[in-house]
Amino acid sequence: LVYQKKFKDQPTVVVEDLRLCTVKHSSENERRFCFEVVSPSKCCLLQADSDRQQQAWISAVQNSIASAFQERREDAHSPRQRCSSMSTNILGGGGG
Repeated sequence: LVYQKKFKDQPTVVVEDLRLCTVKHSSENERRFCFEVVSPSKCCLLQADSDRQQQAWISAVQNSIASAFQERREDAHSPRQRCSSMSTNILGGGGG
């Protein structure tokens, strides 16, 4: 999970493995539309612009967590070799 304060900023890694996380509504009383992404090592408080957006973010993070588990299960059951395009270019000499 990464975020950027501004479009031109470099992304900041909040959590490296979503499978270790949960997402929940925040009990933050002073700010509205807050939710938390909780990992074993830290808790990240995030704020949406509206209740609808808050629900969308929580749902999106929950779906990403579920997808991370699903991908891990599929990888465990079907061993396949993965190469990034960069590795392919280097190995295949396609870099120029």
